[in-house]
Amino acid sequence: MLHHFRNLFAQAVRPLSLGWAEPLHAGIAAYERGDYAVALETLEPLAEQGLPRAQFLVGKCHARAGAGSAGPAIVSIRKAAESGLAAAQVELGLRYLAGNKVKPDAQQALGWFARAASQASAEGQYRLGVCHRDGLGTPPEAARANRWFRLAAAQGHRAAAEALSAAREPLLD
Repeated sequence: MLHHFRNLFAQAVRPLSLGWAEPLHAGIAAYERGDYAVALETLEPLAEQGLPRAQFLVGKCHARAGAGSAGPAIVSIRKAAESGLAAAQVELGLRYLAGNKVKPDAQQALGWFARAASQASAEGQYRLGVCHRDGLGTPPEAARANRWFRLAAAQGHRAAAEALSAAREPLLD
């Protein structure tokens, strides 16, 4: 009897869970080939349904368009970041660090990098290491920076490995 209900549930959920896959892949393909108008048209309905990857790419499309206010780009990227998408968290952190379409805020950047790093995002770990090394949003702390660099480097992050290597080299006068 339990098996029967599992099958019914799977059949009922399958169309809902896979209904977004094809448009998402089409939107990603349009984004990757630089066709942002098609990407937006394809991804915006998915973003409105709360799909974090679609929200993130809609934000990136708005940011690449470059025209008008920064609002739509940041709103979409923030929604994806708040939904837990590590790539969006890193993107938002980078924007806060650089003051790109947002007011510069190193502490906000640090917080977004920490959220991404806590999900084992190599880029988030690397960026968090940079913040701790350079004192961005936090006092500089080499040991903590190197800990994050090691975690990112263990995942194959080249810049993190280079940062670790540079930290081990003696300072030359």
